[in-house]
Amino acid sequence: MKSSVKTSKHEEMGLWEHKTVEDVIKRIPYLIQEVYNKKQFHSALGYVPPDEFENNLFHNQKQLYSHQLITI
Repeated sequence: MKSSVKTSKHEEMGLWEHKTVEDVIKRIPYLIQEVYNKKQFHSALGYVPPDEFENNLFHNQKQLYSHQLITI
């Protein structure tokens, strides 16, 4: 199921009690690294999270490069 970035942000931020703006600011790195980059699907990336897309891209490039070395 696809969810919007707005929904994910609201769901994740809603799990935590924020008393001050500083509380929210402290939580942002987690939101970006653990939610947005690892769990959030992105339509521009074929509905996979950025970390998965990057890993797949690296793996595919590595295989292509390895194959080119063998065939040269």
